[in-house]
Amino acid sequence: MTPSRTSLPALPRALRRATGWTAIALAFAGLAHAPQARAADEAIVTDRPDFVESSDVVGRGRFQIETGYQSGRTSSGGLTTRTRTTPTLLRIGVGETVELRAETDGFAHQSADGQPSASGFSDWSLGAKWHMRDGDEEHGMPSIGWLLHADLDEHGKSFRAR
Repeated sequence: MTPSRTSLPALPRALRRATGWTAIALAFAGLAHAPQARAADEAIVTDRPDFVESSDVVGRGRFQIETGYQSGRTSSGGLTTRTRTTPTLLRIGVGETVELRAETDGFAHQSADGQPSASGFSDWSLGAKWHMRDGDEEHGMPSIGWLLHADLDEHGKSFRAR
């Protein structure tokens, strides 16, 4: 005897769209009313793409999103290639010295003169950061943090890492 599934009636298309937009609106409303992640005098330290990552972590119970728009252009052998990405880093503090991280170049679009363009999502990298020690300028001791990342293949042909 095989178990049977009871299916619910499908929501009308307009209601499905409204439900999605309602969820997005509620998420933004929740972020607007979320408690301050840092005190007013405490600076936020970022690990944005194309910058050296700091040894600092976001701290226990804190969530930080770092994202942007990146555009680049290269020319080689008379061919100009343009690449646009949306690099994003999500940081979640699981302790005062440890954070979990998810990072991607996001949606990418690449075009070259006279060539077909390519679009797709970039691979993800999941990892953790451990802030081992604070720096001490007086004694010339640097701040030290350890990063461990695992790159995940998103199975897209256009922007798969090698």
